[in-house]
Amino acid sequence: MIAAVLHGSEDLRIEEVDRPTIEGPDEAIIRVEWAAICGTDVHAYEGRIPVKLPIVMGHEYSGEVIEVGQGVRGLGIGDKVVGLYGASCGSCEFCVSGRPQLCMRRLLFGLNINGSFAEYLRVPRAERTLVKVPEGMEMREAVLVPDMFQTALYSVETGGVGPGSRVLITGIGAIGLSILIAAKLAGASSVIAVDIRDRPLKLAKEMGADYIIDAREEGLVKRVREITDLGIDVAIDTSGAASVVKQAIEAVRPGGTHVQTGIVGKPVDLDLRYVTGLEKRILGVLCPASVEYLMRCLRIVNSFNLELHKLVTHELELREAKRALEIASKKIDDPIKVLLKIS
Repeated sequence: MIAAVLHGSEDLRIEEVDRPTIEGPDEAIIRVEWAAICGTDVHAYEGRIPVKLPIVMGHEYSGEVIEVGQGVRGLGIGDKVVGLYGASCGSCEFCVSGRPQLCMRRLLFGLNINGSFAEYLRVPRAERTLVKVPEGMEMREAVLVPDMFQTALYSVETGGVGPGSRVLITGIGAIGLSILIAAKLAGASSVIAVDIRDRPLKLAKEMGADYIIDAREEGLVKRVREITDLGIDVAIDTSGAASVVKQAIEAVRPGGTHVQTGIVGKPVDLDLRYVTGLEKRILGVLCPASVEYLMRCLRIVNSFNLELHKLVTHELELREAKRALEIASKKIDDPIKVLLKIS
C-alpha cells in the first residue's frame, strides 16, 4: 500500500509499504477514506516533538472497517467509522476514572504507532478507539470531529461557557473557529475572536463572532476592556504563543476562567499574585479520548448540521502529503484546515 512515512525532521517520503494485518483479537483494520492534518502533525513533521522513527504519519481519519479481530464487539466489516487519535489501555487510574486522555500507556497514531496517512490503518484496542459514523453524515465531515470539534467542545465545557457568557478566543485556526461554533451553541452572548491573519478573522466574522481583534493593530487587553468593562468571563487560547497567553489571562474578569488549549512552546511570564487576588482560574485541556464523548460530538455535529467542512481550505491527495504538511507548517496560502483524500 501507499503511505506517507516520516524519517526525520521535514523528511517525509511517499513509500510502498506492507499492508497492515490483524495482530491481536482486539484490533481492526480500516480502509482510510479521509485524513486531516493538525498542529501535532506539523510539530512531528518539524521535529519539535518526540516521534518513533520511521513512522507513518497521521492521527485524524475516517474510513471503512474491512477486518476485525475475534474479540471485537460492536464493530463489523463495512461499518463507516472515525477514531480517536490514540488507543488508551482501559485499566489505569486515568482510564478507569474517565480521563483516558491522560493514560500513560496510550498508543498514539503517527507518534509511536503507524498512523492514518496511508491507504489502510491497523487500529489496536478497536472498541475503545473507533466509533460508527451517524447515518447520512459524510465522511469528509466526520473526519473533522474526533480531534478538531472534540477539543473545541471540551474546551468550552471545561471553561463553563453557558447562556450569557462572554468568551474570548485567541488563535482562530481550525480549533479556534470550532470553539467559536461550540461557544455559540452553548449560548454565549458575546464572542471575541483574536488573530493576526486576515482569512481567519474574516471567517470568524462570517461564522458569528460578535467582535474581531486584529492583534497586529489593536491591544488585546485594552480592546477587551472597552468591550466588556471588567473583563471576559472565559478566555480560551489556542495560539500557544506565550505573549498572547499572558494577555488572555490578563483580560479575564475577576472570578473568570482561562482555558489553555494550545500547546505553549515557551514559559509564560505571569504574576500569579493577580491570579490569586482576583480568583482567576487557569485550566489546561487535552483532546478527549473516550468513545462516549466522541459519539456525543458526532451526534451534535450531525443533529445541528454544524457544517465543519466550511473550515477546510485545502484538499490534497495522499501522494501530496509532503506538500500538504508544508502548507500547514509554513502557512502557505493562509490555511485553516488541510485534508488528505486517501480513497
